[in-house]
Amino acid sequence: MMTLIGEVPDSWPQATLGKVCAEMRPGPTVSVQQQASTGTALLSPRAIRDGRIDDPQPRHVRHNVAERWPEHRLLEGDLVCTRTGSPGSFALVDAAHKGWLCGGNVIRMRLDPERGLLSGFLLSYLALPGVADWVGRRARGSAIRTISTQDLRQLPVLIPPLEVQESVAEVLAALDAKAALHLEISRTTTALRHAVVPTLLDRYR
Repeated sequence: MMTLIGEVPDSWPQATLGKVCAEMRPGPTVSVQQQASTGTALLSPRAIRDGRIDDPQPRHVRHNVAERWPEHRLLEGDLVCTRTGSPGSFALVDAAHKGWLCGGNVIRMRLDPERGLLSGFLLSYLALPGVADWVGRRARGSAIRTISTQDLRQLPVLIPPLEVQESVAEVLAALDAKAALHLEISRTTTALRHAVVPTLLDRYR
């Protein structure tokens, strides 16, 4: 059977992304007046990259405002997707980002457990070139590219046997852990460089 990612066994079923999700919706629009220096962290598209959420200095929404939107709070295992800017960047929500508020330019997806699809496998599937090309062709706009939730619901999704999904998800998780470690090392090195420069200059004063 030919799919977006090439030939696969005929026994592997397909469904649309909308069918495998119990929930799929963008977050609310948050005004500047509703934001604050502290409160509930707000997920924005800039934080979604390389299959994970990476935003060491997120914007925040006042707690009393975030409490109005409990249905838009992130849970571990959710998937999120950029809706504008660079539409089609996906990430898996981990424990560190549980409770964040999904922003209006991000689409949150919560899988239906009855569909037999693992979020870790789905993340790897969504990153494949054929799938990315499908998403890119459905993004609209010139100055600011956007993909609608309705279009994203139509994305064909492959559902391999559970053991195949687990194997793929396990490898992906290991690679992500290494990538996260390298990112942290890079940040620490950059901070160290910034701290060392004034000390070095002091020698010549």
